[in-house]
Amino acid sequence: MKSFITNTTNSPMYVSGTMVPPGEGALVEVPGNEDVAPVLAVPTLADDVAELLKKSVANLTTELPTLSGDALDMMAALESGTPQPRKTLLSAIAQEQMARADAAMTADKEAARLAELATAQAALEAAVQALDVSGDTDEHPALEAAVASAKATVEALSLPAAE
Repeated sequence: MKSFITNTTNSPMYVSGTMVPPGEGALVEVPGNEDVAPVLAVPTLADDVAELLKKSVANLTTELPTLSGDALDMMAALESGTPQPRKTLLSAIAQEQMARADAAMTADKEAARLAELATAQAALEAAVQALDVSGDTDEHPALEAAVASAKATVEALSLPAAE
């Protein structure tokens, strides 16, 4: 592999058998394996978390909401393994984990409610169509009752979930 070498010293420089005079440069063959790409050290999650743990508890608590769940778990494990774990930090991590679990549970409940509402709305639409096709409601009390029941279900599910 050829590289351009510049001699910034006051003496001649020799690179792979080629002399490069002072203040000049030369394209020289540099021995090496060209097929091997340089290996860059990629920091792991553990490295990143260990670096974060060097910060103060006050700074860390403001960053907790931005961390992934895995990073929070690792942070709790690394901090717990220190000779003097910071209880305030461990408490803040636990609170963040609980808040995330609560938010996930609330989101799951809301998704289930919306799915149930969609099903109830489809049932109401089908009941209304069946009643419209039959015409006289006096002759079809069962269809009228189905419409009333479906309306009640839709109304109940349309209300925001009570917390």
